[in-house]
Amino acid sequence: MSTVAVRAELFALRRHPALFIVSGIWFVQILGFSYLLVYLMRGGLSSSDSEALLGALLPAGLDRYILGGLPAFGGPMALILGVILSTSDYRWDTLRTLLMRRPSRISFLGGKFFTVFVASFALSAATLLASLVGSMGVAVASGRSFALPGPGPVLLVFAAIWLVLTAWAATGFAVGILVRNVGAGIGVGLLVTVVLDQLSAPAASLPVVDALRTGLLGANSGSLAVAFGVREAPGVVETTSGPVAALVLAAYVAGSFAVAAAIFRRRDVG
Repeated sequence: MSTVAVRAELFALRRHPALFIVSGIWFVQILGFSYLLVYLMRGGLSSSDSEALLGALLPAGLDRYILGGLPAFGGPMALILGVILSTSDYRWDTLRTLLMRRPSRISFLGGKFFTVFVASFALSAATLLASLVGSMGVAVASGRSFALPGPGPVLLVFAAIWLVLTAWAATGFAVGILVRNVGAGIGVGLLVTVVLDQLSAPAASLPVVDALRTGLLGANSGSLAVAFGVREAPGVVETTSGPVAALVLAAYVAGSFAVAAAIFRRRDVG
């Protein structure tokens, strides 16, 4: 991976509308569904459950609450972004020209894959910022404390968010390279990740299915959230320990690039 390839892809990323559109949609989704809607729905709960939920929504829960929304919602958004990043040159029919200007295909692909880390970092920042804004709004509406966790826990949860979103985006990147089409890539990516994870959940008591779930992207994202103290969130089920889940997610990142490189290196660009 050359610095020239990285600089070129970062230049293109800054002008790519997908990053801003996906980040904006995810930002609004967090505010609307993870905070506003949940805050309004807590009125139908018992006093103890309502108080516990309110405690999670307040700024003091910034170091854990939003992780619960990643397996079912944030992850798929990152996957969509990864597909778009890897298929943009196919869609714009610029791949041949770009490859002629690069020393090798792997150098070109490495520069493009680097944007996955940058884009997921931006998406993680939007996640944490939206969580901060939403939790402050809940504190204002409920008249509760604005106290935030210390910088250490916040940085740790940011790293966890970045790892989860990078794993999903990298998977989307590899799927996009495989199918070379945005629509097909999004469909295949969501089918393999979200749908497979949801379909396997009811049969998790079976040993074979349980073993399969330990390697699924959504299940490991949920396990990492549980390790941070998240409970009773959509798609959040503990299938393994936090450190193991982190290793599996990191393996998704490395494996996605390896698969994408193996395909991209040998296949005709036409």
